[in-house]
Parts: sequence; C-alpha cells; structure tokens
Amino acid sequence: MTSGQTLAVVTDVSTLSLAAEVDETDVLLVEPGTPGSAELDALPGAAYDVVVDSVDVSPTTSAGGGVT
Repeated sequence: MTSGQTLAVVTDVSTLSLAAEVDETDVLLVEPGTPGSAELDALPGAAYDVVVDSVDVSPTTSAGGGVT
C-alpha cells in the first residue's frame, strides 16, 4: 500500500435500488407497495426482499423489435 490508494470501500446496502423490466402480461399486477423478491446472478442462491417504489408506464422497445 502506498499513500492515496484505496484500502477498502464500505457500502450501505440497507437502501439499494434496482430497475427491472416487467412483462406486459404482468405489469398490471405491479404497483407501489407491492412486495417481491430479487435474485442477483452475482450472488447465486441469495434472495432479497424488495418493495416496489414506483412504476414507469412508458413502454420500451426490446431487442427483438417488439414493445415491452
């Protein structure tokens, strides 16, 4: 270690957020306050309880050419 190098990074994981895409057949079931579970590829087997904070109703174009 030399002066100025980062020794450790501390992150408060109690308030992480994520953005997720929801299939058009399920989007009407999602509203603020809806509980759920999130799994991350980087942490196999770990699941995190989540709560929907907001829903953006604007469609996005998918790579397949459709609208999701």
